[in-house]
Amino acid sequence: MAPHLLGEDEVKRAVRSYLKSLGYTQVRIKWGRAHGPDVRAKGPAGSLVLEAKGDASSQQHKTNNFVYALGQLVQRMDDRVVGYGLALPDNSVYRALVRRLPDLARRRLRLKVLFVARAGAGYAVTDA
Repeated sequence: MAPHLLGEDEVKRAVRSYLKSLGYTQVRIKWGRAHGPDVRAKGPAGSLVLEAKGDASSQQHKTNNFVYALGQLVQRMDDRVVGYGLALPDNSVYRALVRRLPDLARRRLRLKVLFVARAGAGYAVTDA
């Protein structure tokens, strides 16, 4: 992976720190290509399950990653009280893909989206 692209484990690492800073006391990460949800967290806002994707060098690969992550997430939606979401590198392609999701779909899925960007020696995570 090119040095300027965020890898999936970098996205997970940044999200773990972010969630802990919000008071989530239990944050479990599946590193690498381990089977199952990438991030499971329990905290003051309840339980959260996230699918994370790293960056890709082409727009088509980013689009494929996004669609695949949504599919994985929908297949894991089996608990009404858990929040579900995506953790993605913060770039114009992923932001456009999220904006293109119909509002109705986002509301019905109660989809949370976290964007991760490099910031100095660390990472910045924003809630979309």
